[in-house]
Amino acid sequence: MRTFTLSYFSLRNKIFTEILFLTILSVSVSAETQFFKFADIKFAAEITAPENGDSADSFSSAGSAGLRLSFRDADFRSYVTLPKTDVSTLEIPESFNEVRYGASVSMLKESFPVTVKAGILSYSKSMSRLKSPAPSYTANPLKKSFGFSAGLSQTLPTQTSSVQPLSAAVSFNGKKLKFPFNADFMLNEEGTAAVSAYFRTKVSRHTYTDTAFTGGLFFLENSSSYLKRNGCLFEAGSYKAFCMETAFRSPVLKADVSAGVHESPYGNPAVWIDIRTRSAYRAFLTDLALFALPARNLSSDAVPMIGADSSVCRTILQISVNPQLTLNTGKNTSSCLRLGMNATGARKVTGSSSFAINDVLKISAGIKFEGTYTDIKAVFTAANILVSERPSKVSQIPEESYTVSISAGRTSGIFAAVFSSSLRYCPPPLPTSAEKHIINASLSVSPGTARRIEFKGSFYHCRKDGSPYSSSLEGSATYRLRTGAVRTSLKCSVILPFKY
Repeated sequence: MRTFTLSYFSLRNKIFTEILFLTILSVSVSAETQFFKFADIKFAAEITAPENGDSADSFSSAGSAGLRLSFRDADFRSYVTLPKTDVSTLEIPESFNEVRYGASVSMLKESFPVTVKAGILSYSKSMSRLKSPAPSYTANPLKKSFGFSAGLSQTLPTQTSSVQPLSAAVSFNGKKLKFPFNADFMLNEEGTAAVSAYFRTKVSRHTYTDTAFTGGLFFLENSSSYLKRNGCLFEAGSYKAFCMETAFRSPVLKADVSAGVHESPYGNPAVWIDIRTRSAYRAFLTDLALFALPARNLSSDAVPMIGADSSVCRTILQISVNPQLTLNTGKNTSSCLRLGMNATGARKVTGSSSFAINDVLKISAGIKFEGTYTDIKAVFTAANILVSERPSKVSQIPEESYTVSISAGRTSGIFAAVFSSSLRYCPPPLPTSAEKHIINASLSVSPGTARRIEFKGSFYHCRKDGSPYSSSLEGSATYRLRTGAVRTSLKCSVILPFKY
């Protein structure tokens, strides 16, 4: 991680002070109204027992705690995490001192709303696309959402968020202007800076387009051992990246088109394009998607492209089709039966110390009953089916797997419960390799109507060539209490690893 020494980028001691000043000013202005909303206190503790009660090992513990203060026009958060630590040594890791803090202030809500955030922020939407342009390889056959998310979405730290570089962001909401638009700016202590603009164009009453432009300067470094092993090290420095995202919405057709250009540390720029469409006719729904890298790193096939977070984009081409059918099962539309299938083909770079380019296929089919109080879903997935010639090295062969998963949920005035389970089989990639069987199951129950208490249990078991390899039982209890303007959450977990 690189930190600029120039005063322009020395944010750690300045930004939070400025946010605090703006918050005090905002609170002062709104002193005549009720500006304090609530305080949220969170604690979580986790204890892991030694495997099979082995006396050579000792118990380990982990935990987290945090406080959130929410005002009418401001939000303060601070969280700290204790990593997994050997109880017998009682040595506190250095990372325990990495407090994740953040604050936000909103101003001018009635005219030109402005939100300022600072601290350990996480960014998503367009920023995520610049970091990792390739879509996920999940192949969900029963996908319902088809949303368009663009801009530099900033999130204050949470109890489970990771440590990020200190940064500041400003968001403008111009929906009340003659030409409505949204704009975001961000800057972090590593020298990464980005800007995004988003606006909507009405075509008719039910038809419109959304367009977003996002670009920035990102610091890239050789943070992956994969680059070194394959002779693809580059000179660390700041590189530009830009993407344009457009969405079309109408009653029968939805389409998203995104394209990006990244300055490459290997010379020629990398270009990616992502197209997604959804068409609907009565009970039928069809999603189509295409991702491609028409221009990529030509000096080495091992690294098609470097994302804005220094990660290697390994997907060169990906195509998917997802038809779905919805059938009403009751007199009204409160319950229905959904059926779907997804087929996704991809060309990927696989391997670690050496690489290979493989064509893989993922097929999934599912059925789901959605009722007023009950949901039941079953999905079968065949992943990483090798279509191209099989490589000679195990590290270059993607892990082929066949998975059956079943889940059910029930909500009533007495309790809410969710159960999920899966059985996964991984055949040996080579005759000399091992096969794997993996079982996962979990159950969570929240009694009462307030759902203040939640009990959760999970089971994991893995076998290689018929012999036990790894297993664990986990149980947790969460208690939530709300008294006036104070909210409290307490969670305790116990993990019992074993073999049998």
